[in-house]
Amino acid sequence: MSLIHATIRIYSVKIRFTIAGLMPLFMLTSLAAEDTSKAVTSEKDTTVAQHALNLSQNDPIELFQSESYYDFKLYLSFIKVGTARLQFTELKSNKLNSDQEAKLQIRFTAQSDPLLKSIYPVDCTIESTVYKSNFKPYFYEIHLKQGNEYEHSKLSFDWEAREIYEIKNEVATSPLKLVDDCQDPLSLIFSLCLNDFQKNPYHLQNVTDGGKIIQLESRLSGTEAVHSPVGSLDSNRIDIETKDLRGVFKKSPNAQVSLYLHKLDSALPALPVKLQSKVAIGSFYAVLSGGMHRGRIIHGIKPIEPRPNILSRDRIFRKFKSAR
Repeated sequence: MSLIHATIRIYSVKIRFTIAGLMPLFMLTSLAAEDTSKAVTSEKDTTVAQHALNLSQNDPIELFQSESYYDFKLYLSFIKVGTARLQFTELKSNKLNSDQEAKLQIRFTAQSDPLLKSIYPVDCTIESTVYKSNFKPYFYEIHLKQGNEYEHSKLSFDWEAREIYEIKNEVATSPLKLVDDCQDPLSLIFSLCLNDFQKNPYHLQNVTDGGKIIQLESRLSGTEAVHSPVGSLDSNRIDIETKDLRGVFKKSPNAQVSLYLHKLDSALPALPVKLQSKVAIGSFYAVLSGGMHRGRIIHGIKPIEPRPNILSRDRIFRKFKSAR
């Protein structure tokens, strides 16, 4: 038993990278430091607001109004290590809040499986509140527990003052200059889901988790079927540049991160159906296991299992008898 517990403990240390480090992009809680004294701009920039203007306004907002959610299973290689949920909700107005502009919330939760939790618990809750009118981030909050360690950070986006204010573990840090088209890691997911990669195969987005702002590059690398518990889903594979990410990615020069997006009924926003990451310490992936999309249960194409070509006992007996 001691050998089993030791093995599980080794895996559980690796697992925290899956749940806490890789998922909030499902993985962007470790962005690289970069000088942002100059605003980062590009002609190729694609913003959430621009995507929304190209769509029916009811389409992306319906994702929140119908309280869509996606459940995922988390794996280290072939070992299931945890579960996660990504959820979209329309917030009700709060009279106590001085800012009465309508808002939407993106919520991500993840936790290790019960056996691993008894040895090395990992629980993560991340919430992003965005403006309903333009999908710009308003507030971003992380609660992260890894073993006996606990982290709590909050980001406030002040678009008038063009500053980001962070409180990390109850300590305020120096304000960060806010640049145009800046997203937090969860609103970034929404940005990627809104982009039509078949028409716009290259996506460049300013993003921060409280560290310095970086430009995150993502591009369409192909299409393939994702086989999941809900069935097979034809998806666009989006490769995400990792050179500006720190943490486990900085130690993995050949790291790879891919996000798989499926357009249900060819409509946007797309569904994030799989995240796959390869780093020095191993391969991780999260795959869609269920959920609701705009009020509909998510179903893929179920594979048709071929009938086994096995003769029954009676038929074998008759063939053997006639041969005699």
